[in-house]
Amino acid sequence: MAYKILSLKWRPENFSQVVGQDHISKALSNAIKLGRVAHAFTFSGPRGVGKTTTARILAKELNEVSNINDSIDIIEMDAASNRGIDEIRNLRESVNYAPSNGKYKIYIIDEAHMLTKEAFNALLKTLEEPPSHVVFIFATTELYKMPDTILSRTQRYDFKRLSFDCIKNHLEFVLKSENIKYDNESLVQISDKSDGSMRDALSILDQMICICDNNISIDKISSSLGLVSNQNYFKILTYVSSRNSSELFQLFDEIVSSGVSLYDFMEGFNKFLNKCIIANSLKNSYKNKSFYKDYLSYNIKLEEIDLLRIMEICLKFQSSMRHIVQPRIAIESLLLKLSYLDTSIDINDFLKSLNDNNLEQRVTKPILQNEEKENVLNQNKSVKSVDNKNEVPDIKVDESNKSLNKVDISTESKIIEKNELKDLKKNDNIKKNNLTIEKISNEWTNILSSIKKGNLVHALEKIKVKKIDNKKIVIVVCDSNEFMFKSILNEIDYIQNCINKYFNINLSLELLIEENKKIDESSQKTITKDSLDKDHPLFMDVLNEFEGEIIK
Repeated sequence: MAYKILSLKWRPENFSQVVGQDHISKALSNAIKLGRVAHAFTFSGPRGVGKTTTARILAKELNEVSNINDSIDIIEMDAASNRGIDEIRNLRESVNYAPSNGKYKIYIIDEAHMLTKEAFNALLKTLEEPPSHVVFIFATTELYKMPDTILSRTQRYDFKRLSFDCIKNHLEFVLKSENIKYDNESLVQISDKSDGSMRDALSILDQMICICDNNISIDKISSSLGLVSNQNYFKILTYVSSRNSSELFQLFDEIVSSGVSLYDFMEGFNKFLNKCIIANSLKNSYKNKSFYKDYLSYNIKLEEIDLLRIMEICLKFQSSMRHIVQPRIAIESLLLKLSYLDTSIDINDFLKSLNDNNLEQRVTKPILQNEEKENVLNQNKSVKSVDNKNEVPDIKVDESNKSLNKVDISTESKIIEKNELKDLKKNDNIKKNNLTIEKISNEWTNILSSIKKGNLVHALEKIKVKKIDNKKIVIVVCDSNEFMFKSILNEIDYIQNCINKYFNINLSLELLIEENKKIDESSQKTITKDSLDKDHPLFMDVLNEFEGEIIK
């Protein structure tokens, strides 16, 4: 008798043998028992999880046959090779014929998403109003490619990816039934390699039985499957965390020399890092107890956030591997880069680690220096000039409160009002700059050069400085009419800023017209359109020079 591979030999024959899909097996069994079988089903899910197998079991249960090949009323159709509208038309014609032996005429359409749009459209009417003796079962791995018009006319069952434990337990059952020796680590690697597919797991297991001569061990299957053991990955992570580059490169060379694919190495390393992150998070509750024990035994000094950073870098690298010319050199550079990553630290822990006293000295000292420069020294001079005392204010830091925002400044001297301090500071600036009436007069030409408005420069060429004190500068504008003076008065803030900026002072500016007649906003003569002498020869010249306009 010809050899039968394990995936076919151990294919489930009834709902009780289906592995990992109990929710679907129970629902379909009850539907048959209660006589509530739908006319169309859609089975969706990853490869190798039992979609086609469940469809066959359902068909056998409905027609009460032991073998699907014994019934001509069960038609299997591969949509990948029979995807055209002609095949669907033939199917639609055969639907009208009653079943020969069984109760139902059952159509199992595998890889249904491969059907063309025209083929799906041809099925719509049949699915909407099917004959009572017809049952359709669509199986697909890509549900999103199925038209909504088809899905809405079927009962949908979603097959889930098989868990690691589910696959491992079933492999153990198969090996014990076949009387084949094995070790636990081998089953772990095969189960992990299958990626949730029972068919893939059985196929790999079948291959390993032949390679290992009925005695499956991790040492024999590692090179065959292109696997890197968890122990080697643990060593790599240990060398990375300890920045042991020599041992790291030596181990990587041994792994590559054993024949492991570089892409498989990176894929396995990313899966390993994911396991480490989960183990670090779940700790004792992690389902893979042996892995967690190994994780603890290697004492990897990396936090969860560091493992996550490493995995993000490795995943990004893996996605770009196909475009790398020298992948081995790139991986070696990657491992060296990982070993020199700085470890993460929580900001709260960082702040707690700092010495509060030292921090206060580093931050407070410059603050106090600025206070001394801007306030304390000026206060000291002010106290000497006003109160005739030689006392300097004492500055004390409140030791009961380490907050840098609370600095207690106390003094035994007379409290000086803020306005007095400002005036004294202005007076001090005047003294520092030796600002006098004569100096302003001598520097007036230079001040005018800093004024960028030509009309103002022309109007301010002739001035007399009448008075200067700690509050203001009084300037008399000579040879100016009321119209020109009003234009100057409108720009008084600008002129004041130019003077203060030039002498580095902060004084107000007061303008007087010749004959010491003070002009302000309240006493200014209102100039109206009617009061202007339009026939005056200078009228248009003045209007153009100052870019003015006549207003009402």
